[in-house]
Amino acid sequence: MIYPPDPRRAMARLYILPLLLADMKFSVKPERTYGLVVGIEKYHENSWNVDGQVNDALKFAQWLSARGVPRDNIRLCLSSLDENGTLAEPTEWVIEEATESNITTLITDVLSDKKGDLLYLFWAGHGLITSTRNRRLLCADATKRNWQNLDLDSLLVYLSSDSFKISHHICIIDACANYLLRRG
Repeated sequence: MIYPPDPRRAMARLYILPLLLADMKFSVKPERTYGLVVGIEKYHENSWNVDGQVNDALKFAQWLSARGVPRDNIRLCLSSLDENGTLAEPTEWVIEEATESNITTLITDVLSDKKGDLLYLFWAGHGLITSTRNRRLLCADATKRNWQNLDLDSLLVYLSSDSFKISHHICIIDACANYLLRRG
C-alpha cells in the first residue's frame, strides 16, 4: 500500500536545497557537461500512466542544449503516452526507451567512462520510498509484479565513487516520494 509522505518534510527539503546549491563553487565547460534526461508517462502497468513528464524532459534537454551542452552529450530516455507521441517527433534527439535495462546501461557502461565536469540527471516519473526508507525511481517497464526501478540511494553512492569519472552531479528528481509499506 502506498501512503503519502509528510508534506512538512518536503517543504523543509525545498528550503535547504538553495542553501546547498549556493555553496557549490566549480566551473564547468559545456563540452565537458553531460545529461541523462528521463521522462516517463507510459508504464507497462497502465493504471500508473501520467501526463506531462515527456514534455518536461524535452524542455530540460533543450535547456541544456541552449547552454552549449553538445547534443551528443545529452541522453534522452522517454516513454510517452500514445497521445503525446508526437512531442518527440520529428526530433533531432536520439531517444531511447526508458526501461530499467537501458537506463542502467547508460549509467554503468556509457556515462561511467566519460571524463567530464558535470552530469545533470533529470528524472520525471513515478517514485517511492520503501519500508526501509530507500528511494526508488520506477522505470517504464515496471509492473505490480516486477518493480523495475532505479535505486536512487545506490545511484548517488555510485556517482560519487572512483568508478564514475564525471566529477560533479546535479540530480533533479520530479517524482513522488510515497511510502510503499510491505504487508505481513
